[in-house]
Amino acid sequence: MNKKSVTFMVDVKFFNQSWLIPMILVKVQDILTVNTDILVLSANPSLRAGSGISGMIHKAAGPRLETATKPFAPLTPGQAIITPGFYLSAQYVIHTVCPRYMNGQRGESEQLYNAYASALALHSQAPDAKSIAF
Repeated sequence: MNKKSVTFMVDVKFFNQSWLIPMILVKVQDILTVNTDILVLSANPSLRAGSGISGMIHKAAGPRLETATKPFAPLTPGQAIITPGFYLSAQYVIHTVCPRYMNGQRGESEQLYNAYASALALHSQAPDAKSIAF
């Protein structure tokens, strides 16, 4: 069985040191075949290859992806880093740690907001990027 994930494609443009989001396209597609400049990965705090989508992305990118993340681990929920995409079609991978939902009373909403905000804030390290997939 080929694993699929829901991929949110967001076309973005770099303008005056900020991101403009002219269009949001939501489509169901294999995350590894998405035509995008930046791929955002919901990472675990250790930034190591996990199971599921994380493991698939690490496997497709090759072992250098995990090697590139090691100096930054561990991350806390809401933090993000950017690495090259290595063998992926995406030039860059943004690794962001999303919170685990417990009861909604432990700051999960703020942590999730911070995860997305941190991922989008890393655009300055990829000025040539025109698209991003979550």
